[in-house]
Amino acid sequence: MYNLRSFLILGLVLPLVLPLILTLCSSRVAANDSDSKVLSLAEVLAQADKLEGRLITIMGTVRVGRLIKNADGSSRFQGAACTRMACAPANPCCNSCHSGASLVDGMDGTALTGNWQGEAVGCHGNECEMQCNPESDTEHTFTGRLEHDASTGELMLRIED
Repeated sequence: MYNLRSFLILGLVLPLVLPLILTLCSSRVAANDSDSKVLSLAEVLAQADKLEGRLITIMGTVRVGRLIKNADGSSRFQGAACTRMACAPANPCCNSCHSGASLVDGMDGTALTGNWQGEAVGCHGNECEMQCNPESDTEHTFTGRLEHDASTGELMLRIED
């Protein structure tokens, strides 16, 4: 049975141990704030406000470039941007090009940022050849945090490699 001495010891130890227990439990919840379900792009777009800031896993088709929202609400796709130097016939590929990457479904999508498989997401090269990470027009699964770009309002997935 419990006696007065047990209650006194418990009263002295509990205030010291309880904060440690609460800290361990809350850090465990923060480490597991991702949904374990793999979401489609359509599911993410439909729940973007609810999912913003959360660690999610999404599967979709990668495309070189970014979806740009026009003032009238329509969308257009912007591919790679290249310098516009007049190349000599001996060096027809003198312009450098770069592009971001997006997960797309028709004219809906989300930009990808961060690193994937140890390299920056996006493409670089020239007008004759581009190297992309990940390869364009392929389906992949990514885990990252869903965010809105403060300056453009663009939805993006910040990949956590």
